[in-house]
Amino acid sequence: MVEAVLDFAEAVDWGGVYINSGIPNRASFLAATKIGGCAWEGAKFKDIADLTIEIAGEHMDKIREAWTLVGHPFPK
Repeated sequence: MVEAVLDFAEAVDWGGVYINSGIPNRASFLAATKIGGCAWEGAKFKDIADLTIEIAGEHMDKIREAWTLVGHPFPK
């Protein structure tokens, strides 16, 4: 198992960018990779982003800013 993870990191993950970035990021990367194309449409990434903004409480502005930096709202 460890060997497979290391092979993945070297071949696809550019030194651990996705593997080491947290569970939600890893899950999003795997989903997008499996979906392909405009993955944000099939995976409902916009809905996920909107929900995280909605439930962020006192951090709402910072969470919205972070999503904006990665392209939210995503193109249709």
